Amino acid sequence: MSVLLPMRNAAEFLPQAIASLRAQDYPDFEVVGVDDGSTDETAKLFTELGDARFRLHAGPARGISAALNLALDVARAPLVARMDADDECRPDRLRVQAGIMRADPEVVAVASAYDVIDVHGVVERTQAAPLDDLTTRGMLLSHNPFGHGSMMLRREALLAAGGYRTEDEPAEDYAAWLRLAEHGRFAASAQPLYHHRSHGGQVSVVDADPQRAAAAALAASARALLTIDPLTADGVRASGLLHVRAGGSHRRLFVVAMRELSLELVRRRRWREAAMVRRCAVEVSGESPDLRTRLRLAKAAVASRRSPGR
Repeated sequence: MSVLLPMRNAAEFLPQAIASLRAQDYPDFEVVGVDDGSTDETAKLFTELGDARFRLHAGPARGISAALNLALDVARAPLVARMDADDECRPDRLRVQAGIMRADPEVVAVASAYDVIDVHGVVERTQAAPLDDLTTRGMLLSHNPFGHGSMMLRREALLAAGGYRTEDEPAEDYAAWLRLAEHGRFAASAQPLYHHRSHGGQVSVVDADPQRAAAAALAASARALLTIDPLTADGVRASGLLHVRAGGSHRRLFVVAMRELSLELVRRRRWREAAMVRRCAVEVSGESPDLRTRLRLAKAAVASRRSPGR
């Protein structure tokens, strides 16, 4: 297992991130740290560990995509886990995610639910994650449903998908998932294995507006990029039951994903599948489409009938 840890001026929270990695109950892993032009004591903190599992690569500031691609290139393991230098993870994080990966060779990415913590490590809220491939594809049609740092990936699949691209920043992870979806399936743990720290210096705060704009542009192209194989009622029901059993926030996530999926199926003129998805989603979740969703479906149906088939 290789943990990819890009760092830039991360000294404030890096000790907590490192401590959570050293506490992992997974027996065999390395941490590939990439210091992306830090001007604080990030590199010093990392090298003073005296732990052979932690390898540092330092260079000028080139951005997170370049840092991640460097880490991906030098990683020694077939499974790679992401980690941000201001976050933390539970001691069983690597073991649980690796278990999911090894149970199904067709799974190329495993996420997890995650806790949002403050600067003191206090949990503010928990964010659900789509637990299977069908729900993931539904969510990817409108936005990135994963915390980047929570991901575990098959190295060869990510490389085959082109790794990370500088031109996609600051939504490089969303773009990577859209490409990776063509190389296998997604899965996730309903347990919050990861702790994402919320503070004023993180990219999602500093670059919030550019990140939203980049994500919106990707969402607009997701419909052309994502493959949606033929669906069955049993498959949709199984996906729904998986999320319902995981709890309220996961149930709601499934409902949103099926709404987006049914809209896209209408756009692709796969009307019977779209109706089946809506029917099964209501059956499993007990939540009927609201007025806004019904209007969106109607508009999509009109537009699809006016356009050539897909």
